[in-house]
Amino acid sequence: MQQNTKNINFRLLDNSASYAWFPNNVALFRKAIYSFILIFTCLQFPYLKNLYGPNSLLPIHFYDGNKGLQLLNLLSHEKFAPYYLFFVGGLLASCLLAFFVKQQQVLALLVYFFYANLYHRSIAIQNGGGDLLSIQLLYLIFMNENTGEIASKNRRIVATAVSNFAFTAARLQVILVYLVSAIYKLKGTHWMSGDALQLVLLSSTYGVNFLKPALLTFPVVFKMITWCVLLFQLLFPILVWIRKAKAGLFIFGISMHLGITFIMRIPDFGLLMICMYLLFCTNEWCNTQRKRFKFY
Repeated sequence: MQQNTKNINFRLLDNSASYAWFPNNVALFRKAIYSFILIFTCLQFPYLKNLYGPNSLLPIHFYDGNKGLQLLNLLSHEKFAPYYLFFVGGLLASCLLAFFVKQQQVLALLVYFFYANLYHRSIAIQNGGGDLLSIQLLYLIFMNENTGEIASKNRRIVATAVSNFAFTAARLQVILVYLVSAIYKLKGTHWMSGDALQLVLLSSTYGVNFLKPALLTFPVVFKMITWCVLLFQLLFPILVWIRKAKAGLFIFGISMHLGITFIMRIPDFGLLMICMYLLFCTNEWCNTQRKRFKFY
C-alpha cells in the first residue's frame, strides 16, 4: 500500500514537472500582446521616417560599453538607420507568423529583437507602456505553451521549469507596476487629499473640456474615484489571487485603463495593461477563448 502511494506521488510529481502552468493563459497573452504591437505599429506608419529614419526628429541614445544593449540599439547607428523599414517589417512579420506556426520561442526572440531596436531608437518619447512591453516580450521568449509536445522527458522538464519561471515573473511584473505606483502615490499629497484626478483632468496636457463643468460642480465624486484608484492599486497584489474577487477587480481595472486610454489619451499604456490581466484569468476561460479563435 505504501509503495503504491509512493508510485502515485512520483507520477504526479513527474506530470506536474512536465507541463507548463496555465498554457492557455500564455497562448492567449502572447496573441494579445502581438495584436497590440501590430495595431500600434500600423498606426505609426505616417510617422515611421520621423521616428526611426536616418533624419529622425528624436535624439540618439547610445549605451557605451554594453555590447548587449548595442545589439538592441542598432538604429541609433548611421549605417543601420537607413534600414529602419526592415526592422518595422520584421516586427510585423514575426507577430503575424506567431498566429499560424507552433515555433513560438524563435518568433518571440525575433519579436523582441525588432521591437527592442525600435523601442531604443524612440526611447525619448516612450512611457511606462513601452517599458512594460519590452520587459514582457523578454519573458515571452522563455514561455512555452506547448511543453507537453516535447518528446524528450528531460528537455520537457527543463522547458517547463523555465516557462513556469518566466510566467511567474511576468505576473509579478504586473503586480509591481501597481504596488510601486501605489507606494509613490502614498508619499505624495494630492492622492491622499483626493485632488489628484481633478488636477490631472483640469490640466492642459490630459484634461478634456467636457468634463470640466462636472469636475468643478461635483468635486466630491472625483475625490472618491481618486481614493478608489489608490485602494485598487494597493489591494490588487492580494485580491488578484482570490478567484471570487477577480471579476470585480478586473471590471474596475478595465474601466480605469479605458479611462486612461480615451480620456487622458494614453492608449498604449491603457490598453496594454488590460492585456496584462490575461496572465491572471483562469486557465479554463483562456482555453475556451483559445479554441474559439483557433490559434496555436
